[in-house]
Amino acid sequence: MDKFLEKVQLFKDLSNDELEQLSKLVSTEAVPASTLLFEENSTREALFIVKQGEILLSKKSLYGTEKRLNVFRKYDFFGESALFDQSPRTTSARALTDAIYLRIQRTDFLTFLQKNPSVAAKIYLRISRVITRRMQSTSTLLANEAAQYASGRVRSEYDMLGSRDIPH
Repeated sequence: MDKFLEKVQLFKDLSNDELEQLSKLVSTEAVPASTLLFEENSTREALFIVKQGEILLSKKSLYGTEKRLNVFRKYDFFGESALFDQSPRTTSARALTDAIYLRIQRTDFLTFLQKNPSVAAKIYLRISRVITRRMQSTSTLLANEAAQYASGRVRSEYDMLGSRDIPH
């Protein structure tokens, strides 16, 4: 387990002893494709790390359709917001393929970090870098989408929800 964890970006700065202690908190779960790991508005309870397969992070649109936000693969982690905040989740996570993931419960992880402040500093620094990178990526994505609609033109569309103006 330690050899796997050392390849996870979040734990890159940890020593072998620190990784060994951390590995005691980890549970492993295997799920078939389409399994929901957590749902939007559910309680934030854990940090997840993909060991095998693909996990989709998504959000429901106002129209009830699924908006794909990111796909996580081997060594990727998600759900780190559970370490900072107990508000409901803003996204859903679902296995796109058969998957194996590691799970670290929020309460166990926070207790571990309180007992190991130097480890906490290393992990929180890594989390802040990853969050910054994800925010930059999202900003770029949104800016590119906004640029598509710079003309300000719209077309009318009609579907089961009624008619509405769509940018084009």
